Amino acid sequence: MINSNEQIQEVITQIIKQSNMEGMPEPAEKKFREEMELQITRRLGIIVMQNLNEEGLAEYEKMIEKGEAGDQEKFSVFIAKYIPNYEEKVKEGLGLFIKEVIAATA
Repeated sequence: MINSNEQIQEVITQIIKQSNMEGMPEPAEKKFREEMELQITRRLGIIVMQNLNEEGLAEYEKMIEKGEAGDQEKFSVFIAKYIPNYEEKVKEGLGLFIKEVIAATA
């Protein structure tokens, strides 16, 4: 499940490689990684929101309010309950995101 910073950084590294952007100056890479991390985190949130029913959405909002959305154990239980095909949805959504980024950097 892609919900840790380490996994997000792996996706960013994949984007950098596929975009032939390896070897960019360190300050530029740092800025790019920060922006991509924000974009990926947003995209993951959108994927979650788009795939929840009303009950799930209400529970997700409560998790966010309580600051529990970042708790991987609680998030995993929540996802298993409300979005059993989450991995598939993330793979699909991030695959599209990666293609969009690569096209934009070409």
